[in-house]
Amino acid sequence: MIGKILHLIGKWLFSLIHPLVFGTMRGMKTSQVTLPTDTQTLQKMVLELQERNQYLLEQFRLAQHHRFGKSSEVSSNQGELFNEAEQLIDEKTPSEKNQDKERINKTSNKPKRKPLPKDLPRETVVIDLSDDEKSCDCCGNDLHKMGEKKSEKLNRFLLLQNRHTVHPCT
Repeated sequence: MIGKILHLIGKWLFSLIHPLVFGTMRGMKTSQVTLPTDTQTLQKMVLELQERNQYLLEQFRLAQHHRFGKSSEVSSNQGELFNEAEQLIDEKTPSEKNQDKERINKTSNKPKRKPLPKDLPRETVVIDLSDDEKSCDCCGNDLHKMGEKKSEKLNRFLLLQNRHTVHPCT
């Protein structure tokens, strides 16, 4: 579709430019032999050609603007059409805004997987540092056990439970 339109525009432009390039204008063929030698007549013809060229350029620009320019439905205040929520937020006092933030923080929960059944046989693997690794590399102090991270993985008929102990530097 666009290809056909571009082809038609190209043909239209060629039909407009062809008379200017090859010396034909409004169906009248002129050649270098039939051109008048009078400078005033030549100047008049040049002015007519310039006016015609300017007119055609304006028509082309209008057509381009009509096709690719802004539509009439766009308005400068279009961004303000659906801002009711923003207006409600602006009307609230700062204390109400803080209360809303607290409610959001308290009620938002991370999605959690349902726990696996307790009756499944479990194999617990404790992953801990060796005694040699329980000293800090940078300061030399002993690392203390702060907690552990637990993870469970279902393996066919057995539930593997891994416990990684956490040892931070003091």
